[in-house]
Amino acid sequence: MNPIFSKGQIVRLVNTEKIGFIYEDPKIISGEYYYTLFIENSQKTYSEESLESAEVTKRDINVMFRENHFVPLKDFMSYLTYIKIEIPLSNNLYAFLSSRTEFQVHQFKPVLKYLNSPYQRLLIADEVGVGKTIEAGIIYTELLSRYDLKNVLIICPSALHYKWQKEMKKRFDEDFSIIDSNTLKIFFRKYERYSSGVSLKGIASIQMLRNEEILKEFERLQIPFDLVIIDEAHHMRNESTKSNSLGKIISGIADGMILLSATPLQLGDKDLFNLLNIMLPEHFDNFDTFQEQVKPNEFINLALLKLSRKESPNSILHALNKVEQTNQRERFLANPNYNYCIKLLSKNTLLDSEETAHLQRKLSDLNVLSQVYTRTKKKEITTEFPIREPVTINVQLNDVERFFYERISDLFLNLHPGCPPGFLLQMPLRQVASCIPASVEYLRDMYSKGMFDLSEEDYEEDISGIQKITFTKSDLENISYLIKFAEENISELDSKTIAFIKTIKETTSNDEIKKIIIFSFFKRTLKFLETKLKTLGLSVVRIDGDVPFIERDKIIDEFAKADGYQILLSSDVGGEGLDMQFCNCMFNYDLPWNPMKIEQRIGRLDRYGQKSPKIHIYNFSIERTIESDIFLRLCNRIGVFEQYIGELEPILGNQINQLTREIINPKLTLEQQKTKADQVALVIEKKRQELELFDKERKKIIGQNNYFTEQVSDILENEKFITPLEIINFISTFINDHYPKSKFRASKKNGGVFQISPDPEFRTFIREFLKRGNVENELIERFLDLTSRDDFEITFDYKIANTDQSIEFVTLRHPLVKAIISFYKNKEFKAITKIKFYDEEATQERDYLFFIYLLEISSFTNSLTFVPVVVDILEQTINDKYSENLFEIFKKSNDLLDNINISEQDINLCKEISENFVIEKKRHRENELKEINESLVNDQLSSLKQTFDINTAKIDETIEKIKEHLDNKSMKILKMKESQKINLARNYENKREILESNKKVIVSHELICGGIINVRR
Repeated sequence: MNPIFSKGQIVRLVNTEKIGFIYEDPKIISGEYYYTLFIENSQKTYSEESLESAEVTKRDINVMFRENHFVPLKDFMSYLTYIKIEIPLSNNLYAFLSSRTEFQVHQFKPVLKYLNSPYQRLLIADEVGVGKTIEAGIIYTELLSRYDLKNVLIICPSALHYKWQKEMKKRFDEDFSIIDSNTLKIFFRKYERYSSGVSLKGIASIQMLRNEEILKEFERLQIPFDLVIIDEAHHMRNESTKSNSLGKIISGIADGMILLSATPLQLGDKDLFNLLNIMLPEHFDNFDTFQEQVKPNEFINLALLKLSRKESPNSILHALNKVEQTNQRERFLANPNYNYCIKLLSKNTLLDSEETAHLQRKLSDLNVLSQVYTRTKKKEITTEFPIREPVTINVQLNDVERFFYERISDLFLNLHPGCPPGFLLQMPLRQVASCIPASVEYLRDMYSKGMFDLSEEDYEEDISGIQKITFTKSDLENISYLIKFAEENISELDSKTIAFIKTIKETTSNDEIKKIIIFSFFKRTLKFLETKLKTLGLSVVRIDGDVPFIERDKIIDEFAKADGYQILLSSDVGGEGLDMQFCNCMFNYDLPWNPMKIEQRIGRLDRYGQKSPKIHIYNFSIERTIESDIFLRLCNRIGVFEQYIGELEPILGNQINQLTREIINPKLTLEQQKTKADQVALVIEKKRQELELFDKERKKIIGQNNYFTEQVSDILENEKFITPLEIINFISTFINDHYPKSKFRASKKNGGVFQISPDPEFRTFIREFLKRGNVENELIERFLDLTSRDDFEITFDYKIANTDQSIEFVTLRHPLVKAIISFYKNKEFKAITKIKFYDEEATQERDYLFFIYLLEISSFTNSLTFVPVVVDILEQTINDKYSENLFEIFKKSNDLLDNINISEQDINLCKEISENFVIEKKRHRENELKEINESLVNDQLSSLKQTFDINTAKIDETIEKIKEHLDNKSMKILKMKESQKINLARNYENKREILESNKKVIVSHELICGGIINVRR
């Protein structure tokens, strides 16, 4: 019995869409043929019966030339698009311009780092408001275009659940479920019964996942996640916490991991190390060693800087050689990339463009943090920051209001001796300072309940400890008196409300201000303001902690619309995690006492996407209160209203909270309170200076990512992505060729928008394809609904899709594109064309043959690339200029209608020349990789073994302790630990086998298409 398949064939796993490439001859095991495939970025072995051919039938190019089986250029380009989608190329980005986002170069640096990294780990530590969520989404969609992602998990604080769900849906058309503990436990049970039959794609909270029972199940089952994204990862930075344990357990079972944190994680403290230790414990296992590991980075980055300045190879070499003066000398001498750089620079000859690019990449790879860490600051991506323009509205209480304020102070001053000094007192006082009419309602509520209940309030501060105090009879009499006094003497139009109404009228008549957000610490204040604003005829809506997360998103969406709500009232808790860059005016109706909380409020507006040149900030201050005397003074001193200080919050949060509590101690005099406030200002200023110093050091140690920035520019300039024009041609060619009764045309009304009028056969084709996928989501349901109409609109332009969400946005992942790809599988392609091209530099009309090869490298780093070769028929030589620019030539060419007779001898000769060129390129790449491949694999194997041994030792230690005191309860734990050890060993063995197989360097090539170019002047 002969094998059905052979080495080099493209095959598909039966009943799936998974495509693989057979790179070894078949083997007979127990009388059955088995094949080793390169599939989903790894090497796996399958039986013959589990495979089917996935190759597109391609006739011999020589025969097609001889029989003149040329296809129009549009059909030929459609074929190339099919190949690029079906077999993703390594040097193309598939997430490029395919999301509803505004294109920014910096947002594609992380995906390039991730794809270039052998670790599939990345810490994105961008400054607040730069777009970390979008960067993570781009990585996810890029991986989705390349691989079959089965299990994907987004971990974030519970307050950010719906933000993530909304962003993934709005920006990337990806549906993620919110996962609670019950959903996760059901998944665990299903996974244990039939692991291959279940998948998970969801968003879960850090708080829920760090539950001990859930942590144990993750450890025991060792569920392989294709990708895990962890937002606010700095919550995991402290060792010996459940959050840190969660990070380590998830990292141990995740193939890919992305950590997001706005914290500027300094090299000198343990926070950065602890996060790197979560991601790559085998590389970053000791803090002192880590400090030594990063020291050579300064010299590597100096060498990169000199290379970018085009200094001499000798000057670059001098800088690079300094790494050997550190205690990391042996590590570098054993590194093949380092030796390549030294060897190349030692020639001291002028570097060509290819050598420069290679050197730049290899130097970047030598930096121990380059492949796993990225940070972008706002000032690195734009110089056009919105100006923060603060205005203080000073309010002076009248005599009656002042009396009421002071009586509240007297009442609550010594209410309960067990409370933190001054804390309980200040809450009622803060409510009075916030809004006197609302504070009367506050008193009524306390009086009716007979107690003071902090737990019901919308506070963001830590109010752990005493939260409820029952009033005495005397307390209730005093409260009753104050209520009666207010009812008889204080108007609902108090001094602050009058100042507010005056200011709001001025701002709503200002043409610069379209939307206003008003922050308050108290829900009662917000409700009072809502009533007042509505009586003024203004369009207003309110969110606070009582409004469900999903409703908050709907409110913000409505608020964002040009004709939506004009004013949003929000508490700090209600506004957490919401982006409002479309708004350029905010009111601090009352001030949080922690300046970092004020920065968080401003940060809702001052973030990536803010178009207004100015953010108007109105701060209300009541004279002779702690807000104006202490906290407004503090905020003005540290400049929180004028400049960004948000990166300090995760570092100083607890310290500032403690100092704030010390400030409000009622036993302190006003001058003592001011002294305490000055201490806070000094702490903040000192930390800000440290961060400025860190930022300078960061560029030395971590680098400036110039290489990746240049890569993004290269992708954009040379269109190393599937462009909207290619997708348009792909779809229009398909519809015109196979469903001519359907119509595909550009919209007459809107540029960049297209209309499809489907006929019944086209509708049936789409429906049948979607049914085969057996998947239901909103995108599929929406597209099915669209195809049932007489005609519908689509766009391929990310700008239009971002502006108008109602227009169907078609990307590579859209059901329409997937349906067409499915149609072409196993269909015959005629893969040659003939074109005419006008070249001003051409001396005479001339004919060329071109050939496009697919070059595949299977090693530690796998890759697929096109190799175009253009051969002059007359001279029988390769034209380097046309070869390098062949894909650009296609865009500027037209179909050649004339018949050109080329002898079979010339075709064979040109083809042989192109084949020899590719073989030489292949041999060169093979030799280059062999020098470094085994070393890289051995390094990974060593790291893998080290991690496995550490984890196994921990389990063994636990098992021995359990065995010392066995009972029914501990027997269950023992079985769980033994099961965990088996799963750990199985995962280790799978990864080890894959790495061992990657020691081989296999470079293969395949001729996929060709044609004739008639060049004219």
